[in-house]
Amino acid sequence: MLLMQEGNLVSLDRITEGIWGEDPPVTAKGQIHTCISALRRQLRKFGYGQVIATSLVGYTIHLPAESLDSAVFRRLVDSGRELAAAGKIMDAAAELRAALALWRGPAVASDVESGLVRTMAIRLEEEQIRTTEECIELELKLDRHHELVAELSELVRVHPLRESLRALHMLALYRSGRQADALESFQEIRAILREEIGLEPSDQLDRLHKSFQERVDSRPVAPRTGLGPEPTGRVDAVVPRQLPPTVADFTGREELVDTVIAKLSGSASGEGRRYMPVVCLNGNGGVGKTTLAIHVAHAVHHLYDGGAIFVQLPGSDGHRSDPLDVLAKLLGSLGFPLAALPEEPGHRMAAYRSWLGDRKVLILLDDADSAASVTTLMPGNSNCCVLVTSRYPLTSLPGAVHVQVENLDEAACVELLGKIVPPERVAAESDMALELVRLCGCLPLAVRIVAAKLVKWPHRSIAQMVSRMKDETRRLDELTLGDMSVRATIASSHGGLSQGARQLFTRLALLGPADFASWVCAPLLDADSDSAADLLDELVAARLVEVRADDTGRYRFRLHALVRIFSLERLAADEVPSERRAALSRLSSCWLSLAVDAHRRVYGGEGPRCAAQLWMLPANVRDQLVADPLGWLRLESAGLVLAVSQAAHLGLDEVCWGLAVALVALFESDHRLEDWLRTHETALDAVRRTGNKRGEAALLYSLGTMTLNSGVQDATSTLESALRLCEEIGDAAGRARALGALAFADRMAGRFDRALRGYRRALADHRSVGDQVGEVDALGNMAQIYMDRELWDDARLLLDQAVARSATQARTAARVEHRLGAFHLRTGNWRNAEESFIRVLARARECGDTVGEAHALAALGSLMTRRGQYESAQVTLSAALALSRGMAGGLTSGRVLLSFVEFCVVVGDWDRAATLIGEALMTFSETGPIPVLRARFLEFKAHVEASLGNPRAADAARAEALGITQQYGSGIASDHHDGYRLCSGASLDWP
Repeated sequence: MLLMQEGNLVSLDRITEGIWGEDPPVTAKGQIHTCISALRRQLRKFGYGQVIATSLVGYTIHLPAESLDSAVFRRLVDSGRELAAAGKIMDAAAELRAALALWRGPAVASDVESGLVRTMAIRLEEEQIRTTEECIELELKLDRHHELVAELSELVRVHPLRESLRALHMLALYRSGRQADALESFQEIRAILREEIGLEPSDQLDRLHKSFQERVDSRPVAPRTGLGPEPTGRVDAVVPRQLPPTVADFTGREELVDTVIAKLSGSASGEGRRYMPVVCLNGNGGVGKTTLAIHVAHAVHHLYDGGAIFVQLPGSDGHRSDPLDVLAKLLGSLGFPLAALPEEPGHRMAAYRSWLGDRKVLILLDDADSAASVTTLMPGNSNCCVLVTSRYPLTSLPGAVHVQVENLDEAACVELLGKIVPPERVAAESDMALELVRLCGCLPLAVRIVAAKLVKWPHRSIAQMVSRMKDETRRLDELTLGDMSVRATIASSHGGLSQGARQLFTRLALLGPADFASWVCAPLLDADSDSAADLLDELVAARLVEVRADDTGRYRFRLHALVRIFSLERLAADEVPSERRAALSRLSSCWLSLAVDAHRRVYGGEGPRCAAQLWMLPANVRDQLVADPLGWLRLESAGLVLAVSQAAHLGLDEVCWGLAVALVALFESDHRLEDWLRTHETALDAVRRTGNKRGEAALLYSLGTMTLNSGVQDATSTLESALRLCEEIGDAAGRARALGALAFADRMAGRFDRALRGYRRALADHRSVGDQVGEVDALGNMAQIYMDRELWDDARLLLDQAVARSATQARTAARVEHRLGAFHLRTGNWRNAEESFIRVLARARECGDTVGEAHALAALGSLMTRRGQYESAQVTLSAALALSRGMAGGLTSGRVLLSFVEFCVVVGDWDRAATLIGEALMTFSETGPIPVLRARFLEFKAHVEASLGNPRAADAARAEALGITQQYGSGIASDHHDGYRLCSGASLDWP
């Protein structure tokens, strides 16, 4: 594969596909690296030391000149064609013969199974046979027909369906005086074509045959390959050759090229080609559709001996051409007398199709804006093919195959950059080159523009271009050079939108760079969901909005980075500030309505009680969106976090604090402490500016619970501030939550009597306001304290009450179930404990609660350790540890570490136990807010150090643990095993 693409980058993905197809092994990349290393060693033996270059994404092989047959072949062919164009027929034929002499068999061995490699080989072999045809045509001009008959007889035997070879064979026979054999050769291919593909010979071959029969010309015209001077002879019609030149720096898209070539090359079915191939290339403006279409058209034009027509549907001023004018140009291209053009559209279309007749013509229609504009220009026979480019999905175009043209990947963009800019410059700044194509959004037009600028100004480094491009306000200015402009390309799509679609496009800039769901369009426009969705569809059709299906099959939308910048420009120019504020206000309040609904579904209860006026989607839409509340919150997290900042900027303090608090359902489940802190600090500033004490109290309470979850700071002062504000404004529900959180802080610090008093006060307040979720939380925490004190009857009574009150609240019920499992574990009822923990694990996974899943796995691991199921325990605890690694320093991390340390101690893995204990003690320091947790790890440390023969270290750890126990009381469970306490979950339950 490297040799077939010598000098070009071959990506790892393409090598993997070439070797293994669509089902590579997981070790594919490693095997490739190993093979490349072995190949380099072999090449060094033959003096090729540094021919294989490695990049970030693949490999390139660079060979010395004349060392690769295919490269020498192509050089000789190019030389021959240049000589032929200059009229030096004899020299040209000699060069082509020298090129063909390099072939010693097929391009690849017959036992090569790789479909990709065989496709590449077919393309190379097609070059060989095409060169053979060109060479023979030149030699016929030199009157070498006698010498060529034998060679052509063998060629038509090997390639029986290739009409161009058959024409040369017939001509050589005829000029050799073997007219009967020439006519027989024609009858032979006619029979083959009819039998194998159900077609008649082409017009060109038929005309050649008739000229033999009629003997109207002693030297019939040879089939044209485009080499050498124009032969003399009768010309029946104009053969248009209108394709623009293909670009030498065409890059990537190998699979796409092969796919389109296959579609345009005709049908391989037994019935023959009954239908005309029509391929429509769809893609964004600037993605390279026209470049691709021209490249493909050049690859297949030899199959269409009636010519190739190129029609650029926009006029020179960018406006659409009149269909009548386009038909007139097409007819003129085909030799139709313009004076006889019909004026009526239907008659002109009929004249166009009649004049085409049965000729084989390739028609390329560039930048079509509708299926109707293409249908008017469609030929009426199946011998032709039509290749269309369009920004719009022309799905109503009959019989068309639609091919999506996407942006190039990063590797291909860097390769394209290196084909325009001197490659040594790109290699010297490879990191900056990658950053530059990313800033171009991997849009080929943008890459071509920056590359052209780097060539125009060689003193400007790639790093300098990157620096200029990083400024979004001037990026589109940088992406303009001469008649190439990304802004103009986007503007041409924007100009064709309806007024409503333009307004939506402008307001989508307010969403930032994140992807989004279709529902956001309704509040942005203050419209119903269906009307807004129709306008979004218009933007998708115009390729101004991209659409992708996520892993769950839900469709997400986004603006390409450069399109978003254009949208921001239109926002500043077209939208007055009051309209922009109103749109953002509606969107923010709609975010709030959905986030509160999701919070309510996760925790139960009412959720944040803010007084904001909500913009509501229809109930059925809301239910569908937040049916999986945590999944929805994760999916929309970027937009929700941005909405908090936007609400604060607009002075919407109620929306701002309500959103921040509602998002805790996600932040707590996924341990997203940074987002938790950032959104709440933003919201605190907003509510303090307006004197909103209810919002401030809610946010302080939430920040306090975040600090408790982190396990590394004291949350007492924050929670006390929240409590004072709740008492000041008479918020009983808020006061109950603050009291419960303060009691939890006391329990974690070992102040158990104080914690019990706090929970009793919180329980009374929760019951007075009907807060069932808060009531269950207080009951569960009180039960945990009684379990830690081994007051089993009291603990069970409270747990039974909590279970009864949490039946309808999935997440709350899971937490109660977890405590019930801990109760069974510590009272020796291991079977019931296992059943409880398995139910908790299933619920956590069902709703995507990673914190709950980590707690459940840790508890199951502890149970397995006690049962002696050490292999299962290690697997389970490893899974828990992997989940908790992103929660470093939190209570969840501490709970998992403690269970894993217990396992290591029981199985005698002292070194690993010591490592985990050291990690934990660094996190839960001497001055931290959870001394009970530190005492647990110190007890284990004492046992591990003693087992490792370090009595002094063991005594020091034991003394510190004893000091904590004496200071805070009996907060550590009394389960013992060989002199150390077992992890039972006490004081470390799911908070």
